[in-house]
Amino acid sequence: MNRFRSTFGLASATQYLIVVTLIVYVIQVLNISQYGSEVLSRCLFSGGCATSFERTFGLNTPAQLPDALWQLVTYIFLHGPIWHIGFNMYALWLFGNVLERVWGARRFVNFYFFTGIGAGITTIIVSLFTQELSLSIGASGAIYGVLLAFAILFPNTPLYLFFIPVPIRAKYAVIGLGVLAFYFAASGTLSGIANIAHLGGLLFGLLALKGPRWLRRLLS
Repeated sequence: MNRFRSTFGLASATQYLIVVTLIVYVIQVLNISQYGSEVLSRCLFSGGCATSFERTFGLNTPAQLPDALWQLVTYIFLHGPIWHIGFNMYALWLFGNVLERVWGARRFVNFYFFTGIGAGITTIIVSLFTQELSLSIGASGAIYGVLLAFAILFPNTPLYLFFIPVPIRAKYAVIGLGVLAFYFAASGTLSGIANIAHLGGLLFGLLALKGPRWLRRLLS
């Protein structure tokens, strides 16, 4: 396992990912605040806001080249309302630290971006068929990949999901999240949530862990 070397006092690559994401969110909030307190309040608690900043660095579909090439990376660091970034960063801290200790910093970071970018690619591919105009932001695709990896490595670990009062084994929790994402994507319910990206994160996470040996070696 390769050790993480920090020059800024942070202990892990996971912490760096969280800090960078929070810094970007502060920039988003400052950008939105220029439109007034009512707009800021609505964006922070309800979502659905798309300023020029989000449209520039978020993932727009149908995709336009060459913007999509870097939007596939930058969209991961943008988020919507407070609960969106709160859930994602809490999950990243909780599960990312475990994976990083097992894999090492380099493999974890490679996996995180592979699943996040893969989630974006999945969104783009689906948009080619639906021709639906959309703007995707957030690390949710990468987080679903992280959850999948945790469930594969520690399948029987009990997890407490915030909407279920009893513990569920990790493998069943992730299967349940995948089924819900597929149902919501197929039915069109909860359209404000990027369910396709969630499925893409699971798919690319599985590909990274169980795919061709050359790919696993490349990401290690």
